[in-house]
Amino acid sequence: MAQRTATLRHGAVNVAWWMIVAFAAVAAGAMSQRSSRLLIALIATGCIGWLVLQQNVRMLVPLTLLALAWGSSILPGASAAFIGKFALIAAVALTGGLILVSPRSDDHFPVPTKFAVASFAVLFVALASSLWSIDAGGTVQKAISMLLVWAATAIAIPLWVRRRGDIADLLLGSGLVAAGFTALGLVLGLAHIISGFVDSGRFNGLLNDANALGFWVAPILPPLVLMAARTPAGRRRRLLIISIVVLAIGVALTGSRGAALASGLGVMAGFLAAGLTGQRREARRAVLLVLLALLAAVVVFPALGLHTRSAQGTNEGFFQIGNGSNRSPAWSTAVRVASEDPILGHGFGTTPVLFPATQSLTQQAQILGRTHNSYLEAAIDLGWTGMIALIALALSGALAAWRVARGRGPYQVIGTILLAGVVGGMVEGVFESGLLAAGGLLAFPFWMAVALAHSVRMQQRRESQLAATISA
Repeated sequence: MAQRTATLRHGAVNVAWWMIVAFAAVAAGAMSQRSSRLLIALIATGCIGWLVLQQNVRMLVPLTLLALAWGSSILPGASAAFIGKFALIAAVALTGGLILVSPRSDDHFPVPTKFAVASFAVLFVALASSLWSIDAGGTVQKAISMLLVWAATAIAIPLWVRRRGDIADLLLGSGLVAAGFTALGLVLGLAHIISGFVDSGRFNGLLNDANALGFWVAPILPPLVLMAARTPAGRRRRLLIISIVVLAIGVALTGSRGAALASGLGVMAGFLAAGLTGQRREARRAVLLVLLALLAAVVVFPALGLHTRSAQGTNEGFFQIGNGSNRSPAWSTAVRVASEDPILGHGFGTTPVLFPATQSLTQQAQILGRTHNSYLEAAIDLGWTGMIALIALALSGALAAWRVARGRGPYQVIGTILLAGVVGGMVEGVFESGLLAAGGLLAFPFWMAVALAHSVRMQQRRESQLAATISA
């Protein structure tokens, strides 16, 4: 009798599932006649919801980066992707809550409490600045968006990480998305299917701006180089090397001098950390990978008839400093604007509203929409104290990664990898806005690297203390 009951129950469950599938198919068919966009949105929502329920951050993070790139691209549906990227950031953040209530809620890396509290305090002030902001609505919207990035990077991602390999998987997935997006843009641009070289001959690919690729990959490319130097021969290392070469070529073709410098200094920081901490083999491999990327650029560019940077428009070649494509006069103006309200600032996220009107064509050849400097932008938005807080948060990530790299043990390598990413993002922040722009390409990967550096440092200390207790 019990066996027959179990069989009937199993059959009833199967019939119920088939009925649900049939109903969903009929509903989808009916909906497609009314609004195909709504149908696609519902399907996407269902897929993302399934990944959230599965706590699959390994897939959600690359999808988030893809949505961020799509929202900053010339592809159709960029306006829908603009909404989708915030939905995906929220989805990553939501996994943190699910992990906390799961049965294995204690089997993860620690949340970097001090960093999380400090960064939350800065964002709370950013939200409170709506009280004196010149654009209160915009300030609230942008502050809440950054709070989503905070919840995703400082809380959810560390909670998901359970082993060192999880961090490597996140970085590899990020690199593959960036490299694939870049390669597709290069192929379609060379085939003249899209306008991939619109900014005075500089490469923009699928993105809407030639500088966009640079500040996207600044915190991603350097870790890939250090990872490839450490990874044994095999499929994974081949993927890393291909991604490195594609991104290096892409950055060079954009002509973005800031991105090239940021990526180079990020790799150099990782190289120095590896050498100083006894990882000499990895340091030598990192140098070889950089030389390989440069050799690829030297061979590929002439073959395709491409140049690293056109002097048209700015009259500045790749190795000419000049005024930094109108950055230095814009930075001078930014200092003056920030000094007008040095304590509270003009309100979080108000620089794009305020800054263009303060510039003068007598001092520069072009009016810039933003300061092209994340730290000066923070000074305008939140006063000089806001700029200091941003620098301190970024430096804390570099210091945490260095301490991990300096310590002996299984986390040493991941420390050098994260240090390269944090330094690359910090330097890029000198030349581009975006460290506090949730919808941009720089903020999410950069703060993920900073938060992971703090989390790994806490895990390293926790395991060291446990080992000392056991040995005692």
